[in-house]
Amino acid sequence: MIVIEESYGEYYQSRPTLRYGSSGPSVSLLQQYLNKFGYNVSVDGRFGRETYYAVRMFQREQGLRVDGIVGPKTWERLEYGRKRFCPYRFGNRILTKTLRIGSRGPEVELLQNALRAAGYCVDVDGIFGRETETAVKLFQKAYGLSPDGIVGSKTRSALNTVIIKKAVTRKKEKGFWAWLFEKLFPRKVVVYRPAPAPPKKVPPKKIPPEEEKLPSKKPPIEELGVLRYLPYVTIGLGAILLVIALTSRKGERVIVTRTLPTERRVTTETLPAGRRIVTETLPVERI
Repeated sequence: MIVIEESYGEYYQSRPTLRYGSSGPSVSLLQQYLNKFGYNVSVDGRFGRETYYAVRMFQREQGLRVDGIVGPKTWERLEYGRKRFCPYRFGNRILTKTLRIGSRGPEVELLQNALRAAGYCVDVDGIFGRETETAVKLFQKAYGLSPDGIVGSKTRSALNTVIIKKAVTRKKEKGFWAWLFEKLFPRKVVVYRPAPAPPKKVPPKKIPPEEEKLPSKKPPIEELGVLRYLPYVTIGLGAILLVIALTSRKGERVIVTRTLPTERRVTTETLPAGRRIVTETLPVERI
């Protein structure tokens, strides 16, 4: 069985070779590819120090020759490659010191491993050089911090968060057998969590006396019960009494009718309720 490995190296021979000091649209394209892999470089079309060290970290991550020169193989990995795992190791330690360019020692090694865990594949040599400074600046830009290249309190806190997250969630990064061994024989992992800040005491807001709501003296309608219908009952009883008073009034009702006959006649009729009907006929003068 013959396995033919397909490569696009010949296609990328036509791409320009870029190095420190280059500029133009090809450099802008390179910077966009680097940002696709999470390096957060500025897309300005200039191959400066930031782009140079980002290329070196990318080449180290992809297993290429680390020289900072973008040739056909680097172009090929930039376009068709994928983000690869950059091994790191920091044990149960966290960053506790302020570091800057020129620092050396185990604390710098821990910093470089933390940067690797964050996706910036720097060389772990225990020396805070230009490459480590550039990686710190790129990390600060990604986390919204001031990109000064100094590992202060805020940058250290963000890096410790990465260390804690990787220490707790490192399930299968060491391979299946190592993961199975840790499951069968678990060991304690020291997790650093900064103490929460005490809550701020907010003084109570003073309300002017004129804006204070005084309790209402009137009870709500729901608490009155049957008494809330008292006005309607009073009005209804008053109307009934008025009708009774009008119908039971004793008196005479006189109805006067006038007719055309010439003689005058008065007729009175008494009704059972004590009323009388008086009919009067008046004479009419004829013209």
